[in-house]
Amino acid sequence: MPLLSNEILLMTLGLVMALYVIVLGFWVQARAAGRRLLRDDALVASRAGMALRLAWIAAALVLLFAVRTSASGRAPAGGTGSWAASSSGSTVPCS
Repeated sequence: MPLLSNEILLMTLGLVMALYVIVLGFWVQARAAGRRLLRDDALVASRAGMALRLAWIAAALVLLFAVRTSASGRAPAGGTGSWAASSSGSTVPCS
C-alpha cells in the first residue's frame, strides 16, 4: 500500500477516534445543580454499541467528505476528466 494511502487511512481513523472520545466525554457526564460532573459509576458499553457509534461517526466523516468534494466542483479521485489550477487559483478542466 502506498505511503500516502496509509497516512490518509491513519488520519481518518484518528479523526473517528477523536470524535468518539468527544462523544464519550458527553456521554459520561452528569448534571448536578447546573454543573457538569463525571459520573462515579463504571461506564459499561457493549461491543456492538461501540461499533455502532464508531460507524455513525465514520459515516458522518464520509458524508462531510462527499459534500466538500461536490461543493468544490472538483472530480473525486478516480473520476472522469482531469483538473488543473489556473493562475487565479480556481480549478478548470483540462482538455
